[in-house]
Amino acid sequence: MSRVAKKNIVIPSQVTFSCENQVLSVSNGAKKLTQPLHPSVELVQNEQGVSFRPSEKFGQSNWAMAGTTRALLANMITGVTDGFKVELQLVGVGYRAKLQGRKVVFTLGKSHPDNFELPDLVDVNIEKDVNITLTSVDKQLVGQVAAKMIALRVPDAYKGKGVRKVGVSLKLKEVKKK
Repeated sequence: MSRVAKKNIVIPSQVTFSCENQVLSVSNGAKKLTQPLHPSVELVQNEQGVSFRPSEKFGQSNWAMAGTTRALLANMITGVTDGFKVELQLVGVGYRAKLQGRKVVFTLGKSHPDNFELPDLVDVNIEKDVNITLTSVDKQLVGQVAAKMIALRVPDAYKGKGVRKVGVSLKLKEVKKK
C-alpha cells in the first residue's frame, strides 16, 4: 500500500487545477502542463487537497501507480510555480557551447560541431561558454534534455573531460602503472 498516494497535495491559490476526461491539467498564468490519468487510478478531492487511490474495478493492487500519479501531479504544481533547473558544465580544453536562436552549438573536440535543437518548453542560459543552465516547467523534459546533452560527450573515466552535471561527483580511475 502506497503511503505516497494517500498524502494530500495542497493546491496553491495562484494555481488552477482540473481533471476532465481523465486528463490532469495544472496552470499558473501562461504556464500550463497536462498529464493523462492512468485508468487504474482514481482522483480523491477533499478540503485538505488532492490524493489518489487505485480504482475499484482494477482491485487494490495498483497502489504503486497511484503513488506515481501523485508524484507527477506534485511535480507539475512545482513546475508551474517555481520551475526546474539543471546545471551542466563543459570540462576540457577547447570545449565550449554557443546559443544560436533555439539551437545550442557544441564544440567538444570532434571534427565537427554538434548542433542541439531545444524543445519549446526548455530555456537555456550559457555563461563563459562552459556553464549551461537549463530551465523548464516540465521536470521530465529538462532531465531528458540534460541527459541528451551529456550523451554528446560522456565524461572520460580517466581525466573527467566531457559534459557533466554540476554537483554530481565523478570517480576517476587511476592511471596504469609500469
